[in-house]
Amino acid sequence: MGVTDKDADKTTTGNGRFLPYRVCDTRRGSHSIPGWWSEKSKVTKTAQGSPPPRGRAYPCNTRGRADALNWDLLNDGIGNPKNTRSLLLSHVTPPAMITAVRNRAETAVRAGSRHIQFAVRPEKDAVAIDEYLKLLKPVPSPYLVKGRLSKAAKRGRKIFKKAGCARCHPSPLYTDMNKYNVETGKGMEKNLAFDTPTLVEVWRTVPYLHDGRAATMKEVLTKHNSGDKHGVTSNLTENEIGDLAEFVLSQ
Repeated sequence: MGVTDKDADKTTTGNGRFLPYRVCDTRRGSHSIPGWWSEKSKVTKTAQGSPPPRGRAYPCNTRGRADALNWDLLNDGIGNPKNTRSLLLSHVTPPAMITAVRNRAETAVRAGSRHIQFAVRPEKDAVAIDEYLKLLKPVPSPYLVKGRLSKAAKRGRKIFKKAGCARCHPSPLYTDMNKYNVETGKGMEKNLAFDTPTLVEVWRTVPYLHDGRAATMKEVLTKHNSGDKHGVTSNLTENEIGDLAEFVLSQ
């Protein structure tokens, strides 16, 4: 049996879609908790329906998924915060971490104990974490219609291939597990190559790109796609961009 979180409550966005996290503001900053996040508005209730305790810190990978926040961790230096990455399929899509600083997920799990938790933990703990993460199974996208691609997503599938997206994001894992410089790096990370993320469950990992600058998938394909590095989309119409985003978010 795979580990899923279908029991999480769901809040619909204005277009009737479900997105993965409710972002809650407290006096000590912005925290995410298990719930559902809308692109259009910031919801200030937890999955249980009440505001979070002030000052409460929440884990960045609740149930192995992402928390929609940026974290500045010691594994790749200071002053370059990264958006939390889902750990789903991490053990079958090496390398690990956005900048691929770990060659595989097993290495990242052990390095995380040392450099993030500042703890020396027994090997059995790391093995247990590995086994848990390997059990995680994708949840079907709420963009599917009765478990199948919508008409828009079917059109988007053709555009996905035509725009060259499938070269770096081939099915079934939707990643070629290579690094590329897509010219999204800034400051100390300018010209840096980033690991190609899987698109499986990408619908629940908003915001997008390594620093979370893209609020929607459409922004990834347009506003933050300088030089068509994220697929040849500059020649697409607004409707075609919408269809392409629909397909990607259906994974």
